[in-house]
This record gives sequence, structure tokens and C-alpha cells, in this order.
Amino acid sequence: MSGPNKRTNKAIWAMAIIGVIIGGGIATWHYLKKDVKSPNSKVEQIVEQKAEPQLKKAVAELSDSMYTIDYGKLNVEIDKGYAEIHNLKLTPNPGIIERLRRDQKLPNNVVDMKVDKIIIQNIGLKKIEGETAMHIGKMSVINPVMTINNKIRNYKDTSDHRSLFSILRKKLSTSVDFDAIADVKIDVMNMTNATLLYKNNNSNSPRTTRLKNLDFIISNISTDALANKGDKSGGLAIATIAHQRIVTADKLYFVDFRNIRIIPSERKVFIGSFELIPTLSKSAFVKAVKAGKANYRYHLKNTGIVMRDIDLDKLTRRQQIYIPEVDVDYAWAEFYTNYKWPLRTPPNRRDKYPNELLQKLAFDVTIKKMRVKNGDMEFRIVTESADKEAYLSMNNVSSVYTNITNNVAAKNANRYTTLVSDCNVMNSGKLHSVYKLDLKDKNGRYTASSTMGAMDGTAFNALSEPLALTQVKSMNIQKMHLDLKADEYKATGNIDMYYTDYKINLLKKKDDGRLKKRSIVSFVSNIALPNDNPKENGDFRKGPINVIRDPKESFFGFQWRAMLDGMSSAMMGNDQKKDQPKNKVTKMAKMFFGPKKGQEYKSTGTDKKRMTGTEGTGQKNQE
Repeated sequence: MSGPNKRTNKAIWAMAIIGVIIGGGIATWHYLKKDVKSPNSKVEQIVEQKAEPQLKKAVAELSDSMYTIDYGKLNVEIDKGYAEIHNLKLTPNPGIIERLRRDQKLPNNVVDMKVDKIIIQNIGLKKIEGETAMHIGKMSVINPVMTINNKIRNYKDTSDHRSLFSILRKKLSTSVDFDAIADVKIDVMNMTNATLLYKNNNSNSPRTTRLKNLDFIISNISTDALANKGDKSGGLAIATIAHQRIVTADKLYFVDFRNIRIIPSERKVFIGSFELIPTLSKSAFVKAVKAGKANYRYHLKNTGIVMRDIDLDKLTRRQQIYIPEVDVDYAWAEFYTNYKWPLRTPPNRRDKYPNELLQKLAFDVTIKKMRVKNGDMEFRIVTESADKEAYLSMNNVSSVYTNITNNVAAKNANRYTTLVSDCNVMNSGKLHSVYKLDLKDKNGRYTASSTMGAMDGTAFNALSEPLALTQVKSMNIQKMHLDLKADEYKATGNIDMYYTDYKINLLKKKDDGRLKKRSIVSFVSNIALPNDNPKENGDFRKGPINVIRDPKESFFGFQWRAMLDGMSSAMMGNDQKKDQPKNKVTKMAKMFFGPKKGQEYKSTGTDKKRMTGTEGTGQKNQE
């Protein structure tokens, strides 16, 4: 064998190609800066004769001639530090790919990439903190389209273990004195209308993830990866990104990352904050609702994210993301909707449970443990019956997730993702919950077990008054315990409620928008309503759960309805045995408080036979 095979870390080819383009751009700039000063020199001629061959040679050598690089129009203005390139294409060579496959040297990823235009502004060398840095003011990448075909090839590992950037520096060192460059900095990098198609071809049922129409804004990028400091640390350099923003395809959200630090030598990634930010205010969001884009407005923020012991070998050689530990200092989430909006008909949500969506992801991901140290969740609903928001909160949330994965071997070893969470409900009752989500069940099966301690039931008035026109006058909750088994089609289980002195006031909305007590109806209701559970004679009312899921219901929406099914039976004493789905209380409540026709119509559609239990969660539905 004539030396190491050229499969050198080509597993992270995407970084390689970007690095080659940037490094090649630096080399091109050096050539032009030097040679354009000579009399009668032409930029196009210099690029064609010197810079372009070096760039193409670097791409060919790094990929074992597997790729060719081509482009159309090139415009360079040296004095302004400006360049633009049109119709850049990176194309795989089918003949070379077949040869590499026969020789067992084909890398795991084969990429096809094209970019309509790249614009680089204010490129040059600058002194930053006493060291020379290659500085790019702004880089714009317009309409990039990248297709990745992934197939893990279990060849004998004879690859070159040097850093990709060490190899890149060597390839371009005849053109550029990289030892004189201490850092590479980019102030702003924009990617407009980006498309990524990732195909995972490692099973009998290939998985594909497609991301379309995304806009990226990345600011203050700094890396010594092309500089001499990278080699001194074994090629594992520190990279930082001050801010990265992604605009979602529907243009309703920004996805923001701030203060990213990547330290491969320590196998760590730090993220200062991750945030999902609505682009529209709550009042303006109704426009998106009318356009049929959404019913709910989400706002999320996580801070102090640390990923530890990242397996770089699996990432670089097998494109498997394996992270043993993730810590999040604080997580906050707000879920908002307005029932006065013309809510769209919800989409069919079959195969949309969290454990099911994870299995569809083409990227191979395993997070062994993720800890959220503290957090808050808020649910806000503006109802038709009242002008104020209904509000429910989970406060001081601490959670531990284990075995988040779609990796086949990991699922064979442990088929469950487990979530253990503790929080305060409405800043009051302590709630302990354990979820187990089956990663292999075809119907998205999961179990939930929750126990809530003592709390004052009047804390729920912020939710019940505007949402159900019901005020909890008094209620001493002693304990609640939920056991639930659910999947995409049905949920069964039980909720036990221990409480005393339960009394309510029924309300109605006045002309001025305020809520007023309905005295006579409230009085009669409190006479009919059991005030204690268990009763003074010791009789205890169970809360059996048996509900059929509407295919349009969300994961949490269905779980909430299942709990209401059990709670109504526990409080009223009806339907203490539920061999089949039934609930007199909720049926009556739907007559008076259900959604208006046409506002949020739901249908079981063709799934009715499966939902009635004739096709359940038996072994035949499991892998």
C-alpha cells in the first residue's frame, strides 16, 4: 500500500470542503494581492493560471479525485477586498466513486453541492491583539443546496489520523504562509434559502431528513483551525461563534444560538443560549393562524448548555452523534394560543409522538443523559368566554433524560427513553413524574406515572376561571397519583385524588367583561358535588381512564384529556368501571363548553376501527 489511504477524515467532508473554499480563497487573495501589482496584469488571468489550479488540486487530493469543483463567473476587486463567485458546484465523479468502492476506500459520505452565488467582502490581514489574523468582514452564501448520501463502510481503518485542517494547511502551504496567520475571523456569514438533504442508507428502510428554505445568520466566527496554533494542539483547535440565527421555512420563528465554543481537545461544546423566538407578536400572530400556518405560538429559551465527552471518532468516521452528558442550567418555555382566533383544522398527527419523530430523523443521534437543572413552563390561553388569559405553570422544573437515541444498537440494548422530572405546579404542589417512551413500538407506546403532594386547590383558579368559568372556592388537595398507559390510539389507566372541602362558584361574563358569580347555580352544584374523597364513611372514588385518541390531537393534548377523563370520574363518582371509553360528565360538559362547529373540527377518519381497540398495542405492532 502506498501510504495512508485518502479516506483521511473525509467523513467530515462538509467541513473539509468549506475549509478548502475558505483556505483556497485565502490563497487566491494572496496570489492576486501579490501578482496584480505587476504591470499589465489581469485578475482573471491570474486566477485562471495560478489560484484556480491550486484550489482544484487541493479538492482533488483531499477527496482522492472523488470530487470536481467548478464555477461560472468570478468578479474580484482587490483594493476593496471584494470577491464574488457564481454557480459554484462540487460534483462527485461516478467512475472514481465506483473505483473507491471496489478498493474499499470510499468514504461514508458522498456529497453533491451547488451554490448560486458567494460574496466575500472586506477580506484582508489584520493585527488583532498583537497577532496577524485573516479577516473577512462579510460572507454571503446564496441558495446553497447540499445532498448527503451516508453509508457506513466497515473497511479496515488505515486512515490518516492527522487533523483535517493540518492536511489542508499542508496542501496550501506552498501558496500561503499559514504560520504567520494566528487566527481566521469572519464578522458575519449569511446563508440565504439553504437546502440540506441527508439520506441515511444504513438500514433496510433508509431515512431521509430534508431541511428547506432556511436562512442562517452567523456572526463573530473565530477559529485558529487554519493557523499554526491548531497544529500545536494536535490539530484540535478552539472555534467560537458569537451568534447564529436560523429563520424557519415558515418565517414564524428565529432559532438563535449565542456564544458557541467548540473545544475538540477537551471533547466539549459550550452554548451560552439557545432560543426559539417568534417573529410575530401575540397580537400579530393571528395573521399566521388565518393563513393556516399554526394554532399555537411557542417561545423557548435554554441557557448554560454544556455537552461533554463528545465521541469525535464516531462523529468524524461514522457520522454518529454520541454525547454521554448534556447539562442545561435553565430552560424556559411559553405555549400560547387564543381561542378567539379562527383556529385551523389541526393536521393529522399520526406518527408524531416524540419517540416516533426521533426514529424518523436521518441523523444518527444518541444522548446518554441530559440534565435540566432548573426551568419553568407556562401555558397561556385566551378564551372566548373571558377576556383574561387562562394560565397554568410548572415551576422549578428539574429533569433527567436518559437514552435519547435512534441508533439501532442502542435501542437493542435499551428500548426506552426515560424522563424523571420534579417541579412545583402553579408554584405550589410538588409533582414527581416518570415517563418511559418506547423507541421500538410501532404505535409510539409510552407510560407515565406522576405523584403530586399537598396544595391549595384555589391555585388553579388562574386556569379554571377563564377557561371553564369555574372558581375553586376551597379545596385542600392532599395527594394525587396518576398511572397511564398510552399510544397513538388509546390511553388507559387511573388517577387517584385525595382531597377535602371542595367547593366551587360557577361564573358568567358580564357586559363589561368581568366575571360574576352565579349564586343559585353555585349553591345547587355544591350540594350535589361530593366535597371529600374519600368520604367520611371511607368510600373512595377511583378515577379510571379509558379514552380514544383523535388522530389530530397532540401528544400533550391527548394526555391532558385522558387526565380529565379520570379526574371527572374521581370527583363525581360516575363511571367507576370503564371497560370501554365512556364518561357522562365530559359528554355533558362538551354540550355546554365544547368548541364551536367549524372552529376546530376533529374526526377519527379511517382510523376508527383501530381506535376502538380492535388493533391495539400488542406484540404484533412491535419490532
